Parts: sequence; structure tokens; C-alpha cells
Amino acid sequence: MCIILEMMPDMKKIEVGQKELGTCLKRTVGDLKEVVVHIQRDIKTVGDSMSIKMQYLQSTANDIANVVGKSLENHMQLLDGQSKAMVSLINL
Repeated sequence: MCIILEMMPDMKKIEVGQKELGTCLKRTVGDLKEVVVHIQRDIKTVGDSMSIKMQYLQSTANDIANVVGKSLENHMQLLDGQSKAMVSLINL
């Protein structure tokens, strides 16, 4: 029985150490959750920014396609006019 009484302070130290470890782990898990929330927020911000930039890029690509299409149409009309002019000159 004496040995058990002698071990009581050591067991109390172990119990206190376990409680402190549990508290520390809870705090660490809480801190990690906060970090995860910040990372998720940052990822959403970057995703939103990329989406806006992609929409702008798509709009610019559409504008370029429209200008190229109009330029091609004008070039075809010019070639048609030149062809008709050549035919008229040949027939003179």
C-alpha cells in the first residue's frame, strides 16, 4: 500500500500533463482551423479574380475575332472589285 501512496504524486503529474497536452492540442487544432479558413478565403479570392480576368480575356478575344472577320470581309470585297476592274480593262 505504501508504494501506491508514493506513486500518487507521480500519477497526479501525469494527469496534469495529459490535461495540459489536451489543452495544447485543442488550441493547435483551433489555430489550424483558422488557418484553413484563411486559406479557403484566399483560394476563393484568387478564383474569383481569375474568373473575372478570363471573362475579360474572352471578351477581348471576341472583339479581335470580330475585327478580323470584318477585315477579311473588306479584303474579299477589295479583291472582288479588283477582279471586276481587271475584267473591265481586258474588255476595253
